[in-house]
Formats: sequence, C-alpha cells, structure tokens
Amino acid sequence: MRLKIGSVILLVVPILLLAQGAHKPIVPMNPDELIKLLPGAPDGWTMTQSVANNYFIGWLCCQATREFQHPAPVDPMARDKTPPPLITRVRIMDTGYFPTFNGDFENFRVGKYPGAETLVINGMPARKFFVGPNHERLRLSVRGRFIVELETDHQPANSTQSWLQVVDFKSLGGLPDSSQSNLPKPIHIIRIDEMNPKNNVTSDLFWSGPVSGNTDH
Repeated sequence: MRLKIGSVILLVVPILLLAQGAHKPIVPMNPDELIKLLPGAPDGWTMTQSVANNYFIGWLCCQATREFQHPAPVDPMARDKTPPPLITRVRIMDTGYFPTFNGDFENFRVGKYPGAETLVINGMPARKFFVGPNHERLRLSVRGRFIVELETDHQPANSTQSWLQVVDFKSLGGLPDSSQSNLPKPIHIIRIDEMNPKNNVTSDLFWSGPVSGNTDH
C-alpha cells in the first residue's frame, strides 16, 4: 500500500454533540488477537516496533501499537543534512466499553480549543492534539469500545488524517462483542513484542471482591 501524506479527503459531519449509549463493560480482546488488527508498513516505510499488552486499572484494557519510519527528504539548502526520520505510531485500544478508558469522549462536543480540536470523522468522534511542532496525535472512538490513535512526528500539518487510510475501520466496526462480562481470576497480564520476542512477558494478577463496572464477584 502506498501512502500519500495529505492526500485524503475526510467527511466531517457538522454536529454539535455526539452521545454514546451506556454499555456494560466486557472483557477486551487478548493482546495476541488485537495486534493482528494493526496495519503493516506502507510502501517505502519500515516497521520499527510492534507490541501489544493489557493492563488493569479498575477494569482490563488491551492496546496494540506499531511504529513506522521513513527517511526524511533532504533539503540541499538546509544546514542539517541528516534530518530526523518521519515517524508514525498506530495504536488500537480495546476498552471493553469501560467508561474510564473512554474519558476523552465523555460529553463530546465539536469545537476548537487551545492545543486541541474535537471533530467527527466519517461518523466517528475524534480528538486531535497538537503536541508540538510537527507532532500531532489523533484519537477516534469506534463504537464506544475501540480507540484508534494515530501519532506523527516530523511530518506536515494534518498528516494524522492521511494515515486513516491504513486502518481497517470496517473490520473494527464489525467485530462481535464478547459475551464475557466477568473478569477472570486470575487476570493474565500479557506483553507481546513481535520484533523482540525475548521481551514477551506473562504474569498473573490475583484479585478479590467487586471491581468498577462489575459487581458479580
């Protein structure tokens, strides 16, 4: 797949408020499943990281991240003949519908704020952050369950939108929800590093009593 930075036209829906219905938390996907939903490297780009892990903060959450790099074009007139590479990180988070993990989209309203912007892209609520010069972060909520995050370094303005084309939103939107709404005992905490398997780690988290969003234990 060839990626053209700045070539994507987005459909921005002009609505002022997007409310997502409450959903009982479910157990999210495992890291080895979620990482398969990440895109591969576009033509001309090199994958430099591919990791996934889950963690427990009131509920179980899972995230997977891949980082891609591309040599920066060299400006013959520039003093720096070795500019930093273009970097993009693509992250997918399965929140299991747990409200705390979806805090960025609570009371969502379209608008512009200092260092940030909220908008709707192809029907999905999105928050864009201007982290620093040539550093952007775009987060989109998919069904109130998944969060897709695109982060770019050393790339033109609005480059995060151009990377939307590498994410398979159709597959994310069509994934069935798990019927499992009770956390397992123990919880298996897993970290996967596809490029450095020696860093793979699995441990068990033992817990007792009720947790937020789940009073069945």
